[in-house]
Amino acid sequence: MKNNTDVLVVGAGLSGLYAARLLQQAGVSVAVLEARDRIGGRVLSQRLSDGTTIDLGAQWISPSQRRINALVEKYQLKTIITHTQGDSTVNVGASLQRNSGTIPPMSWLSKLDLLQISWRIDRNANRFPVDKPWLHPQAEQLDRLSFADWLKKNTLTDGARAYWRYVIESGLCNSSAKFSPLEVLQQVASIGGLKQLETAEYAFFPDGAQTIAQKLAEELGNCIHLQTAVRSLEYDGQLVGLHSDRGKFYGKRVIFALPPQLIAKISFPCQFARKLAQRPKELVLGKIIKNIIVYERAWWRDLGLNGIADTPKEPIQYLADVSDRAGKPGILAAFISGNDAIGQNQTDSKAYETLVFDYVDKILGKAPLSPQYFKTMDWTAEPFSCGGYASRRAIGEWINGQNALAQPCEPIHFAGTQTATEWRSYMEGALQSAERASAEVLTALDRYVEPLKTY
Repeated sequence: MKNNTDVLVVGAGLSGLYAARLLQQAGVSVAVLEARDRIGGRVLSQRLSDGTTIDLGAQWISPSQRRINALVEKYQLKTIITHTQGDSTVNVGASLQRNSGTIPPMSWLSKLDLLQISWRIDRNANRFPVDKPWLHPQAEQLDRLSFADWLKKNTLTDGARAYWRYVIESGLCNSSAKFSPLEVLQQVASIGGLKQLETAEYAFFPDGAQTIAQKLAEELGNCIHLQTAVRSLEYDGQLVGLHSDRGKFYGKRVIFALPPQLIAKISFPCQFARKLAQRPKELVLGKIIKNIIVYERAWWRDLGLNGIADTPKEPIQYLADVSDRAGKPGILAAFISGNDAIGQNQTDSKAYETLVFDYVDKILGKAPLSPQYFKTMDWTAEPFSCGGYASRRAIGEWINGQNALAQPCEPIHFAGTQTATEWRSYMEGALQSAERASAEVLTALDRYVEPLKTY
């Protein structure tokens, strides 16, 4: 039968490519179907005319992310430690201030309040059942209110409340009124606690994060089919059939390595309706726009600034220096998230560019150099992502849907960073979810072998 393989993998992001690689290593034939005309999913790098590479999607890695660091070592990829020397810029009330520490300037009472809420979150996360959050002794209570309301109940000062609201909203890319404390605790627990969270932006790739996807694709060979959007699924009890824009593909098993909002657009037979209906009915989609500004050099370093800005009251909430050690060229990544990202893609492009440049001038001082390059990527408007960094469960959905995002639905399996129990919403989470899904498939095919891991 034409296009017949053991396993079909839908999605050529990191989770799909890594799952396919693990399956191939176990002797299983695979076909990877990707709707875009490229691989990488929400990992997207672009090489400029001068040879500089910028990342428009996922970028940073942590030293504690063992899977992705194993791939870095295997493929002998270069990394750059993120520049943090110098003062950062933070919102303090309605004003902007330079800050040399990790905690923004605030009263001692606010600092004590900040410490107690941080301790409370970390203590809960460190003993959290990360793979089964609904078993937390207070799961029902924690999943029935918003994180914003939980903060109001558990903080004494506006300073501590505003700090934690910003940290969570910038990380989860939406309003803290839309997801629960249980969702937040699962995210923090999957990372390994607040200490690990501090390392999340430790290093990045001078040749772009998409290099990892390219290396995985090279190992896979010619089994990747681009511009092959899957529209529907059929199942005769033995073979899964996927109807795509480039014909039909058949396999014994299928892994959907896609955001759940995209899986919901695929047509499934009635026999799967009941199980698929158990998946979370309401998702909170991450709203995120990433902007890259390139200068001849990192001029802000001359002013004693590290290029980092936490500015929740500005039109852009986060700024980071993503230049190399020499700072030539100087590259800034500016992020707009949550409600501020909604509708920005409809803004006049010149006006939007001016908004970004004016923000940089306000935060770092008037730039002595004109930008050499500017690029924006609206992941909310991207049709084969519909948001980033990951989808979130709405209030009450952990209790209602439990872990249905990752639960297999014979013969369908699910991967993607939103299903991860380690570093969820990061590139490492994509790899961990692929490891789980490929192990499920190999067990079902009676082909399970050790080791499947690369670290």
